[in-house]
Amino acid sequence: MYIIINIYYILINDNNLIYMILEKIKKKINKFIFYISNKNLGIINILFIKIYILIFKININEYEKNINEYNSFNDFFCRKLKNNRIINNNNNIIISPVDGLITKIGKIDYKNNVFIKGKNYSLYNIVQDINCINYFNNGNYIIIYLSPSNYHRIHMIYNGFIKKMIYTTGNLNTVNTNSYLGSYSKLFQNERVSCLLKTNFGYVLKIFIGSIIVGNIYLNWHGIVNKNYSTESGIWDYNNNGFFFKKGDEIGKFMLGSSIMLIFQNNKKIKFYKNIKENNKILFGDILIKM
Repeated sequence: MYIIINIYYILINDNNLIYMILEKIKKKINKFIFYISNKNLGIINILFIKIYILIFKININEYEKNINEYNSFNDFFCRKLKNNRIINNNNNIIISPVDGLITKIGKIDYKNNVFIKGKNYSLYNIVQDINCINYFNNGNYIIIYLSPSNYHRIHMIYNGFIKKMIYTTGNLNTVNTNSYLGSYSKLFQNERVSCLLKTNFGYVLKIFIGSIIVGNIYLNWHGIVNKNYSTESGIWDYNNNGFFFKKGDEIGKFMLGSSIMLIFQNNKKIKFYKNIKENNKILFGDILIKM
């Protein structure tokens, strides 16, 4: 009993310890949910998918499979479109990589800080690779939130090469529209994967940001990032080779998941299209930038 009392007092007086314990519990729960969401549970899967469709008002007719054809909930969550979106192949057009809600548009300052809602966020702390972020002083950025109802596959915004990938370990804080009304601190503390793209108009940083029960991001050239739930970050530098994708090509998917941040190298031609505004919805394939 004495030991239990001592543990109790340590916990209530040490917020950092409580935080660490809660994060470990959260990651264990996330791992369990991910395991269950990939299991074929037969009629339970179908029932759960039907409830999910009802709650989030998903138009299942937009997708290639019928409800009873999905092998697991994650198979449904990462569902493919029935019909390919029309991709504008004009070389002056950059397209949206996802379906979602535009939550923030802004500029990176000369010190590589992201200024949002009266607060500076260091781009280095977000990406954690000094060589990568040096391309982006005075660049432009946009953040797009993918809600549970959205299509969760991610596509290429323009023809180009994936030159580097950085996995940054972090938390699994809840991300939803209410999160964006307050501080972005929790968003940038979450697990994330940053991909450096090289295109004809300059470099682009595409950041996949996880959420609660979204600790798994799948990239087509790599597979599941952090499949073993490591607590260590990592960098994959593809040097002079890289992986080439055309505009509109699928490059990955959120396996239960969250937000995309795009950061563009400073370029006078990079101007967001007239209807690209905060709180507007956007679809994969829509015009994001017209140069």
